[in-house]
Amino acid sequence: MIRDLRLAFRSLRRSPGFAAAAVLSLGLGLGASAAILGVVRAVLLRPLPFREPDRLVLVQHHTLRDETTRFEVSYPDYAEWRRRVRSLSDLAAVPSTVGRMVWEEGGVGEPVNGAPVAAELFGVLGVEPALGRTFTPEEDRIGAERVVVLGNGVWRRRFGGDPGVVGRRVRLDGRPHTVVGVMPPGFEYPRGAEVWVALVPAVDSLAQNEQIQFLEVVGRLAPGATVAQAAAELDAVVDQVTNPRIPPERAFGAHVTPLEEDLTGAARAPLLGLLAAAGLVLLVACSNVANLLLARAAERRSELALRRALGAGGGRLVRELTAEGLVLAGAGALLGIVLGEAALRTLLASGPLDLYRGAEAGVDAAAGVLVGLLAFGAALAVAAAPALSAARTDPAEALAAGGRTGGGRRERALARAFVAGEIALALVLLAGAALLLRDLARLARAELGFERERVLTFQLFLPEDPYGPPERARAFQRDALERIRGLAGVEGAAGVLLRPLEGPDGFDYPFTVEGQDGAGQARNPLVNYEAVTAGYFGTMGIPLLAGRDVAESDGPESPGVVVVSRSFAERFWPDGALGRRLKWGSPDSPAPWLTVVGVVGDARYRGLDPAPAPDAYVPYGQTPWTLAHVVVRTAADPTGVLGAVRREIAALDPAAHAVDAATMETMVARQLRRPRLGTGVLVLFASAALALGAVGVYGLASRAAARRKREVGVRIAVGADPPRIRRLLVDEAARVAGIGIAAGLAGSVAAVRLLASRIGALSSPDPLLVLGAGVFLAAVAIVAAWLPARRLARVEAAAALRTE
Repeated sequence: MIRDLRLAFRSLRRSPGFAAAAVLSLGLGLGASAAILGVVRAVLLRPLPFREPDRLVLVQHHTLRDETTRFEVSYPDYAEWRRRVRSLSDLAAVPSTVGRMVWEEGGVGEPVNGAPVAAELFGVLGVEPALGRTFTPEEDRIGAERVVVLGNGVWRRRFGGDPGVVGRRVRLDGRPHTVVGVMPPGFEYPRGAEVWVALVPAVDSLAQNEQIQFLEVVGRLAPGATVAQAAAELDAVVDQVTNPRIPPERAFGAHVTPLEEDLTGAARAPLLGLLAAAGLVLLVACSNVANLLLARAAERRSELALRRALGAGGGRLVRELTAEGLVLAGAGALLGIVLGEAALRTLLASGPLDLYRGAEAGVDAAAGVLVGLLAFGAALAVAAAPALSAARTDPAEALAAGGRTGGGRRERALARAFVAGEIALALVLLAGAALLLRDLARLARAELGFERERVLTFQLFLPEDPYGPPERARAFQRDALERIRGLAGVEGAAGVLLRPLEGPDGFDYPFTVEGQDGAGQARNPLVNYEAVTAGYFGTMGIPLLAGRDVAESDGPESPGVVVVSRSFAERFWPDGALGRRLKWGSPDSPAPWLTVVGVVGDARYRGLDPAPAPDAYVPYGQTPWTLAHVVVRTAADPTGVLGAVRREIAALDPAAHAVDAATMETMVARQLRRPRLGTGVLVLFASAALALGAVGVYGLASRAAARRKREVGVRIAVGADPPRIRRLLVDEAARVAGIGIAAGLAGSVAAVRLLASRIGALSSPDPLLVLGAGVFLAAVAIVAAWLPARRLARVEAAAALRTE
C-alpha cells in the first residue's frame, strides 16, 4: 500500500490540472459536510453540560383540550409541586424567557441577559461554580439580601477574569447585588442567560400570586422513575391544586418533556435537513471526481493495457487507481476541513447562531475524524468504477486502438451516468434553494401593520427604589415623553408594554365578551395584550379604522376602555365593535368590564409569520404596569436622535437609562436572521452543486470533443459549417443533461418538500418552481457544453486529421 501511495503521488504530480480539479471538487463537498457537522456536533451530539442530562425534564402546563399549547406555571403551583411530587427527586423554577437587566457602571447602563432562578436550579442541574458558590435557600426569600452569580463571559468581559470578584458589589436594575459566584465556561441555562439572581427577591409579589404564570420547572427524575410516571403524578397534583380555582373549560394538565428535547428539539429538523443538503453536495462532488478518474483511466488506457500485457494483474491496477483516489480524498479532506472551519468562523462573525450552544460550533477533532471517514468512503466510491473498468480492459483491444483516447462504450456510458446523476442531485438542491428564497422574499415583504421606516425603539429603565409607586413612575414617563417629543427631528413618541417583533413571548390574556357563557368563552383565542400611551398608533403608523385613540385622560379614575385590532373586531362584533364590552378572564371573573372605544389595523408583534394574533390595547394609566418600551418616529435617520434622547432622560434623572436601543428596521432584520441563515446556507450548497454539475457537463463535452476530433476534421473537409459542428457536441451533452433533469423532476417535488420542511420553509413547492429550476439547470448545461463545442468547430481539417 505504501508503494501504491507513492506511485499515486508521482502519477498525480504529472497531472496537476486533473489533481487540482479533483481535490477542489472533493474539498467543496467535504467542506459543506464539515461545516454542518461542526454545528450538528455542538448542538445535537454533545451531551448537555449537566450531571446525568438524560434524567432532566422540563415541566409546563397544557390545556386539556389542546395538549400542544404550553403554558407557564405560577410560583405557588411550583411550591406545591416541590412539596407533593415524589417521582422527581428535586425541582427548580426558571423564567420562561430570559429578560433584559440593566448593568450600571460609571453612570452608564447597559443591558445584560438576566435570569431570576430558584436557588435549587444549580443543584438540580448538577453544575458547580468555577468560583465561589451559588444561591442558598435563605437567599431565595422575600426580603433577603440581593445576590448575583455571573456567567463566565460577563466575568471575563467586565472584570478581566479577576478571581477576587467574589464579594464585589455591582448594580443591577438600580439595586446593589453582591457577587457570590462565577459559573464555568459553556454554562448557559436558561438559554441566553449571562447573569443569575435569586428568584423570590427579584419577582417579589409575583411569587405570591396564583394567577400570574411566568415560570417553567426543571426537574430531575428520581431513581427508577420514568417520564410517564412523573407526568401522571404531576397531572394528579395539578388536578388537586390548580384546576379547582379555574373554570372547568380551561382545566390544565402537566406536560413533561426531556430537557434536551426542549433545548435542541426545534433545531434538530433544520440541522438534519441542512446535513442532508450537504450530503447531496458531497454526492455531486464524488460523482464529479469519479467522472474525472474515469476520464483519466480512459486517457491511460493504452498504458494500463500494456502493463496488463506485461503481466500486471487486474487487482494490481485496481489497487493503484484506488490509491490515487485515497490520495485525492486525503487532500480533499484537508481542504474541506479548512473550508468548513473558515465558513463557520465567517458565519459566527456575522452574528451569533440562534441555536442553543451555537457559539460552540467548530470543526474539532471529532468532526475532523468524521470528515476523514467520509473522505475514505468517498475515495472507495469514486475509484471503484474506473478501477474495475481498467481491470476488465482487454489488452489487445486497447493496444489496437493506438493513441486514441476516450475509452470504450462502457466507460462513456458510465461517464454519462455520473453527469446525469450530478444534474439530478443539483436540481433537488436548486429547487429547494429557490423555495426558501421565495419564502424569504415573502417574509421580507410581509405586511407588518405598521410603518417600520424612521422608528427608533428602546427600553426605558427606571430604578425601582425611588419609583416604586406606579403614579411616580408614570409621572416620570410622561415628562420623558414630552421632552422627547420636543426634540428637533422627532415627529412623535409614545410608550408600549412590549415593542413589536421583540420575540415570540408576550402577554397572552384570556377574555370574555359580554354575553358569553363559560362554554363560549372557552373557545376564545388568547389575545395579545398591550398597554400603550396616547399617540402610540400615530407614532407607529398603525391605522385607526374606527372610534378614537387612547387618550391621556384615560386614567385610573376613568371608565375602563380598550382598543382592539380589526381581526378581533370582525370575529366577535361583525356588525360593529364600538361600545361593546369585554373583560379579562372568565365570565365570573371580578375583573372590570372594558368598553371598546377604537378599532385599529392588525399588527405583527410576535414575528413575521402570516397570521397575527388578535390584539387588545389598554391605556397605561389603567394598568399596574410601568412603561417598558418607547417608540420614537423621526424625520430622518432615527439613530441620529438617540444621543439627544439619552441626554433628556438623564436630565430628568441620572439613574434612568435608555437601553437596548434599535431601529424598527433592525427589529425586522432580527426576525429574518434565522430564515436568512438557512436560506443562505442552502443557496451556497445549491451554487456549489450547480458549479460541479456544470464542470461535469463541460468535462463530458471536452472528452467528446477529443474523441471526435478526427470525425470533425472529415466533416469540415467535406464542407460541414461551424454551427452544425457545435450542435454535435451540444446535442450530446443536452441529452445527458435532459436525462438528469428528467430523473430529478421525477422525484424532486417530494424530495424538495421533505428537504424544505426540514429546513423551515413556510410553503410547499409547486411543480412550476421545480420546472423553472430544471429549465435554468438545462441552460447552464448547454452553456457548459457550448464552450468546448465552440473550440472544436474552429479546428482546421488538416490538424484534426493529423491526430491519427
